[in-house]
Amino acid sequence: MILGNKFATRDLVRDLSEAVNYYVLVVTSENARLLVGTNGTLIKEVVGDSPRQEVHDELAFPIKNTTLPTGSKSDRTGSSDDHSYLKEFMNRVDKSLQRIYNASPLPVILVGDSRTLGFYEQVCDNSSIILGKVDNLPHLKDGNAQEIIDGVQELVENQRKTRYETAQGELEKARNEKMVRTDLQQIYRSAVEGNAVTLLVRQGYSVPATIDEQNATLLVAEDATDDGVNDDAVAEIIELVDHNGGEVVFVPREQMNEKEPIALMTRY
Repeated sequence: MILGNKFATRDLVRDLSEAVNYYVLVVTSENARLLVGTNGTLIKEVVGDSPRQEVHDELAFPIKNTTLPTGSKSDRTGSSDDHSYLKEFMNRVDKSLQRIYNASPLPVILVGDSRTLGFYEQVCDNSSIILGKVDNLPHLKDGNAQEIIDGVQELVENQRKTRYETAQGELEKARNEKMVRTDLQQIYRSAVEGNAVTLLVRQGYSVPATIDEQNATLLVAEDATDDGVNDDAVAEIIELVDHNGGEVVFVPREQMNEKEPIALMTRY
């Protein structure tokens, strides 16, 4: 794939396929923030004029707790009234999160103190979207957003590990059902035909090949510099699988046999 007939996008394709994308919902008893992260990088903090918030109303992030009565201290723990006010605020935060999630679904990491997170979990309408929680980060109200992203990386890496472990388990089931392709030519043809459920790729694996798109054939080449040779045919396969609705999972080198660096689970 060439962008503007000039820039090869294979590295971008790999990066996008390997990325873990997620929301971080930061809640305190006084306010709530929503961050968007990819791997270890802050992409943005969702604010009132964000494209993710097409409706700018009282549910727009960042959200301030206006439910506490005048003179009430937000950190009081002995008042049942304050508990009710906090639950009401958490319910408002959850409605806003669910609205954004429904428009653009990503797993959610919760960040806050254990008490506030407990109230949020009680009112959350869809707990299945929660990837995990972190309750020991400081300066949540107005702290640096990238530092908050840094503080959730253990959960992000666990999600990445879970993704490839799940894919490997499904691979063995598909292998028993004769629905796995490991030959590069067969994988390419299946990807072209849209017959791809999940593609597992050993991290760093690439191979040069000549590709005939019209006849859906791929022939591995010895020299990546020869005329007509695509020096990374694996990236082409990744793009095809992704374009046709399949999933791409990159597996750490030590977790995937170098004799079988790529495998495709097919639909039929």
